[in-house]
Amino acid sequence: MAEAFNRLIKLRSYVDDNFSGRDWNLASAMVINGEAGMQMMGDWAKGEFLKAGKVPGTDFVCIRFPGTQGSVTFNSDQFAMFNQTDPAKQEAQVAMAKAIMDPVFQSAFNVVKGSVPARTDVSNEAFDDCGKKGMADLAEASGAGTLFGSMAHGHAAPASVKNATYDVITAAFNRAGRSRCRRTVTAWKGGRPSAPRPKFLKEGICQNPYPRILAPGSTGGRRWPPRPISARRCRTGFQSLSSPPPSP
Repeated sequence: MAEAFNRLIKLRSYVDDNFSGRDWNLASAMVINGEAGMQMMGDWAKGEFLKAGKVPGTDFVCIRFPGTQGSVTFNSDQFAMFNQTDPAKQEAQVAMAKAIMDPVFQSAFNVVKGSVPARTDVSNEAFDDCGKKGMADLAEASGAGTLFGSMAHGHAAPASVKNATYDVITAAFNRAGRSRCRRTVTAWKGGRPSAPRPKFLKEGICQNPYPRILAPGSTGGRRWPPRPISARRCRTGFQSLSSPPPSP
């Protein structure tokens, strides 16, 4: 467990400072435009790449998270039906279930949606490179007993357990980011430092959620030195500062 959190903290160092609150499709656009190297997201994100004219296997690839090949966490589309006593309605429900699980429909539906069929015996002929790999991964995990329901979507644990787990993971991830922020605040405290600015010091000392607290030399109109900011209030969201700070 400790190693898992160590890896999570390492991953935090690869994330840009403006990540918090960003919609997943905007993160997809960053990868598409060459502003980011990869995105951890479900297969539905592939639609953003296809819409941008990108070709799976040529312009981008779909992989399991590094180190997890052989295991698959899934979320599934589900159709619920109410109990019926009318024989005609029961027959209609059976017909609908058969249609949904028909291999032809499974292929047609998932090719458009960008997901993987629930059935593992569906032909992959109509699928692109990402679809073929996803189908192979699902079949491998299903056969090996390493197919796990998604905690995020209620397949693995009750909501109370999920929420408690999320709290711990989120706190660890954000704490890893605040360590750099704390060093930044310390570097500026007490007036202009005589040594060159650390590379990690940038324009918005605490841009989010306090965007008007800016370093000297910015367009915010604040006089030097800026108002003291505690590390507890420091969050993510730094922007570059092109000009050096003025003298006190």
